Amino acid sequence: MIETLNFLSDKQKEIYQKMQGYLGLALLTYYFIAKVLERFSFTLIRPYFSWKVFTVLAVGYILLFCKFTWKSILATAVVMIISCGTGEWYNYCGFLFIIICSKVDLKKLEIIVFTILTSFIGTSALLVKLGKISSNDRSVIESRGYNIEWFGLTRHSLGMVHPNTAGLLVAEAILLMFMIFWTKLKWWHWVIAVGGFVFIWKYIDCRSAMVLLGSSILFMIIIRILPKIIENKVIQVLLSLFPVFMAASSFFVAYLFDKGNEFAVSVYKMSSGRVSVLRDAIKTTEITLFGNYDGYYLDNMYGWSLYVHGILFALLIVILYVLALYKLLKDKNYVVAAVGMGYACFSFFENLASNPVYNPFWWGAGALIMAKEVTSNVTANTNVEI
Repeated sequence: MIETLNFLSDKQKEIYQKMQGYLGLALLTYYFIAKVLERFSFTLIRPYFSWKVFTVLAVGYILLFCKFTWKSILATAVVMIISCGTGEWYNYCGFLFIIICSKVDLKKLEIIVFTILTSFIGTSALLVKLGKISSNDRSVIESRGYNIEWFGLTRHSLGMVHPNTAGLLVAEAILLMFMIFWTKLKWWHWVIAVGGFVFIWKYIDCRSAMVLLGSSILFMIIIRILPKIIENKVIQVLLSLFPVFMAASSFFVAYLFDKGNEFAVSVYKMSSGRVSVLRDAIKTTEITLFGNYDGYYLDNMYGWSLYVHGILFALLIVILYVLALYKLLKDKNYVVAAVGMGYACFSFFENLASNPVYNPFWWGAGALIMAKEVTSNVTANTNVEI
């Protein structure tokens, strides 16, 4: 929109650009602090968060600062209708979050969120150590049918609502560290990553977060070792289709499990029974436009999108994921692409990867539905050379 404000002086245009960046970061920071704090037990400092207030502010910001082409307007309308059709406000607000990300300096956003996560994780861990808060939420554990004594001895949530949330946020903080320092990585960054992996494994016992962190780091290593191969257009197309492969693998493993396949049974045990839940959804739930699943919590983003929210939402998530991956690879933003592929693996075991609070891969995806001028600005902010 800045190029349409010809009545402004160059100095005023510069102020306008800075204002849109800072206001966008302020709005996203508010969203993040509210969403992260609601996962912690020390509720006395949890801010009041209104989805309606955020929606009004976000829509106002988008109308004021974002320029759309007719194609992007159509894409935006489709996503908003489908998100509202799911009946969950966080999908709708998450989409607004992604659009705002296209107007801010993503490096600054990564630093802000990294600071938020490390501060609250560190504070929570300290409060648990001092005995000020419990490591686990008893009501959540008992509602899931677990024995509180056994659960507390084997899994720790750092005062969050569940160990899986704790593991995911610790893994996200480590991945943000790589995204921030990718061009200046030192040996001790890798040591922190290994230490975080062991911490998630031994203390939190969150296998899905281990898959996320381990697979993302594996993709990062491959990218650093084979940069020339990654630049090949055919390889980029194949890598961008990785979410499709993981989605197909999810349903194929569920099919094999139904047939008693030993490999599928091993995955079932490793995933704490998630494969059987997807198998049951496949056998009992009809695929519809907006979803009609009413069974046990479906911890698989591909199955969750298809059966809980319908085929339109599932197709939209996968298509956006593929397009975003291809764009990141094409723009040589390899570290974020590696993180995106890690979350595609993680989505085999959890459904949280569709939420931008837990998946920084989505932050750069807003450029896909924006005008070319905006897209070029975003890629300039996020382009990282190896």
